[in-house]
Amino acid sequence: MAVQELSRKVRAAPDRNGPEALEKLEAILRDKSHSSQRCGHILYRSCAETLAYLVQSAPGLDLRLQAHGVLQRFSLQTLGDRCMAAARALGGLSPSVPQPETPSPEPLAVQYADPEELAATAGIEPRSCFRAGRSLVLRDAQDQSLLVLKHGPGSDGTERLAQEAAWLEHLRGLRVSSSRGSHVPHPIRLRGGCLFRIPRHSASPLKERLPSDGPLLAFKADPDYFAYPQEHPETGEPRSLRQARRILARSAFFLGRYTSTGILHTAPVPLFHNRIQAGRRDDAGRYLWDRKGRLDRWLHSCRYPNFGGSGLRDFEHMAPYGGAPLELFRAAGTQILSLLLVAGSVFRLRNPELVGLDDRGVPADARHLFHAKQLRLMVRSIFSSYFLGFVGRAYTGPAPAGLDPLVERMIREMGVDRHMSEALRREDQLGMKREEFVELLRSKGMSRDAALRTPQGERDVFLNTGPHLGDFNSRISLPELIDFTAGCAGTCIAARHLDAIWV
Repeated sequence: MAVQELSRKVRAAPDRNGPEALEKLEAILRDKSHSSQRCGHILYRSCAETLAYLVQSAPGLDLRLQAHGVLQRFSLQTLGDRCMAAARALGGLSPSVPQPETPSPEPLAVQYADPEELAATAGIEPRSCFRAGRSLVLRDAQDQSLLVLKHGPGSDGTERLAQEAAWLEHLRGLRVSSSRGSHVPHPIRLRGGCLFRIPRHSASPLKERLPSDGPLLAFKADPDYFAYPQEHPETGEPRSLRQARRILARSAFFLGRYTSTGILHTAPVPLFHNRIQAGRRDDAGRYLWDRKGRLDRWLHSCRYPNFGGSGLRDFEHMAPYGGAPLELFRAAGTQILSLLLVAGSVFRLRNPELVGLDDRGVPADARHLFHAKQLRLMVRSIFSSYFLGFVGRAYTGPAPAGLDPLVERMIREMGVDRHMSEALRREDQLGMKREEFVELLRSKGMSRDAALRTPQGERDVFLNTGPHLGDFNSRISLPELIDFTAGCAGTCIAARHLDAIWV
């Protein structure tokens, strides 16, 4: 109540009441004892929101900068409720980011074409090919360029591919100022279109490696388009930690740079709260990171991120910034969190077989695969590169004090598979056909015989599908990761806001 009264006075007369209020609000944020109280986070949030009001509306620049300094100290120098409150307040500032229109896709005309005809149009002489998720990739014999034939699954496959083609065309015409060179694949056009289907009677030897239904989007990409941070694309061997750090830093920079133009990559990594409940949740099970819920199958999600050696991938996940409060904060946080998770996976995937529970139910302990100093360097480079891309200048503030405890906790939680199970709720089972139920259990690792013997709709079925970060329908086991993510996102948005004031 005292903080609410203080906030009322500040909003009524910020020039007269602001300086005294600033001191009192900072003193409350410094008091750790409120963190142990049930509603302590609400108190911290009220303090931070009042300070954010001073940053935006105080009549003098000095007072604005002082209020920003208080919030900044708590957003990157602590972890916990005080950090989240300060970071969220900074993330709610107006960062002067444009609100672009979604590029309009062309009419959904799908043509018939053989893969060889598409390769000839792209100027590629295929030497080899490989599968990469929903794509068949043909490698050129001369300069190693890639021809990607991406399949659009489901009833909306054509619309999704058409929208991705529109984004590719739009981004290729968008000048992203950088000496790093932003690679955007080149859509292949044939007879005026870029969506194709393989003829039913095609004699192409590649026909069997492509789906018989659904359209294809063809585009030409750099050799490193599928070069993930965790492994070398040719040998499949783990990358050096220095190479992985460079890929993460480059990807962080371009995620930040595109976000600064109002173009948001909404899924650098596919993140879910409870993936198994996606069909009956209003949020489709997608992860809302600032709620600090349990993170579903984190290592599986990071295996093939939507960024690699050449930059960003899967442009179907691009979306324009709409200007809603905290929309940019949450989008930037999703991107930063994805990069941090992939950094952890770089170490875990140096031995991908060391995962799960052994025959006695003991969780795998892979902490020896981590290197604290190298992980710290990765985390710092992710933050500094994202800041540079989003703000347009290098970060010059103090090093995040929350970095060392974060790295220690990342190794402890990401290195030991303590949380392996998820529940297929009875309510979810009742909405399935029997064959769908059995197939789902098999896809989650259950044998066919065991799946056929499992009764449907009688009780919850628990499955070992992890590692997850947290127990099913619970909180994330690594809240420090969320706090640090929030601090990074809030810092970037506030810096851009203040730079606009200086200009």
